[in-house]
Amino acid sequence: MVKGKFEDPSFKADTTSLFNSMQEGSNGGQVQNYKNAAVSPGIKWFRPTDIHKNVSLWGSDGISVKVSEQGFDGDCWFLSSASALAAYPERIKAMFPGQDKYSDIGAFQVRLYVRGEPVNVIVDDRMPVYDYSFAAGYSVNYPWLNDSQSKAGAYWLTILEKAMAKLNVNYTGINGGEVAQAMRYMTGMPTM
Repeated sequence: MVKGKFEDPSFKADTTSLFNSMQEGSNGGQVQNYKNAAVSPGIKWFRPTDIHKNVSLWGSDGISVKVSEQGFDGDCWFLSSASALAAYPERIKAMFPGQDKYSDIGAFQVRLYVRGEPVNVIVDDRMPVYDYSFAAGYSVNYPWLNDSQSKAGAYWLTILEKAMAKLNVNYTGINGGEVAQAMRYMTGMPTM
């Protein structure tokens, strides 16, 4: 805990959560893309509550299929699957057991599945953002590097994406995949 907020010691707010040297050349250039962003404009890690006033887990419209705002990572296979699953809000809530609102301490438990067995992944809400703070006249100084909040202000997909990244070593670990694979991670059910 730092200033009353949870900081995940096993998924740090640094480049190790984005990529590692063993992944270079194997993910369609994703590692190089992250390296380039780290150099210019730079990457910082912020909590949604550091940037926005009214932060909500589910958003003003409740759980909605209109959530995916894909960012830098090539995880559209996962984000689109989660968006489709949002047609059944109880399925999304089941991945956030006992959590009805955004955590005051920035800690979230996300239930995913590996080989059909539930795995609880604990993450904090520190997210990578582009650092455009130096750019005069830029209206959004810290746009999200990966998935961002929905237009209704929902952050559940951003938190879910981070849990998926942690389960798969880092964000580069979820660069590329298949819809069926994503559904298995989220529901534990066999898919085709």
